[in-house]
Amino acid sequence: MLNLYIRPVASDDIDEIVDYLAESSIPAAQGFVKDLQQCFVLLTENPKIGIKREYHSAALSGMKMFPLKKLSTYLVFYLSDDQTIDIIRVLHGQRDIERLFNNSFQEPRS
Repeated sequence: MLNLYIRPVASDDIDEIVDYLAESSIPAAQGFVKDLQQCFVLLTENPKIGIKREYHSAALSGMKMFPLKKLSTYLVFYLSDDQTIDIIRVLHGQRDIERLFNNSFQEPRS
């Protein structure tokens, strides 16, 4: 099982999603958190499971995305190597993904 690193911007994404869902339904917010935790475990056990997408930015090459199981409109974007799953962002699939990455993508952690 690989190590899991959640970037600060991804942590902010998660907090925003939980707050948004909790406004209308605490159980929905709790379900999102449970679904996300299960996704993280799955990714650390199977890092190649994600889907590669093409991006205009070279900094985004190699990044994969994986939808949550129950709330599949939410996507986890990550990079992986032999030791770590690096969670870049957690976003709703209807958002302008490329624009968000171009505005917020930071170089990999050191």
